[in-house]
Amino acid sequence: MLTMTPPNSEKGVSQGGVECLYQETIKSLAASIRRDRPLKSYDFSIAKRSKLCGSEVTLDARLQEDHKIAEIGYKTKACLLGMASTALVVTQAPGCSAQDLQTVANQLTRLLAGERDVVFESPWQDLSIFKAALAFPERHSAILLPFKALLEGFATQKV
Repeated sequence: MLTMTPPNSEKGVSQGGVECLYQETIKSLAASIRRDRPLKSYDFSIAKRSKLCGSEVTLDARLQEDHKIAEIGYKTKACLLGMASTALVVTQAPGCSAQDLQTVANQLTRLLAGERDVVFESPWQDLSIFKAALAFPERHSAILLPFKALLEGFATQKV
């Protein structure tokens, strides 16, 4: 097996090459959403595609009266990282507002940009697994895809 270690890799984050991207937690998360589960009734449905890697995610959301997410349906045709990120969003985003999701997306963006002091509050702490992707910027768009889809969907709603 070929091991790729990115240049200037940070010990503990990207040491070990591509294998660190495919740790058991990421595989398990991705496996949890292998079967598509679209919603039959929703307030918005947004399909997003990563131009860089080709990952595709369609998220359906039903909103509560207070404009927070009540339920999310999904259809994914994404890489392992995109599916893992989508799995976290699908399970953790119910109860969140657009502002809540924007805050978490901003934190994740900062983490992927190399900021070391990013701490995710509950229930988002599992997003820290994506530190492994720090040295692989070509993977970042797939990881951020479900956040972008939901935020775009919220933008279509009249508040």
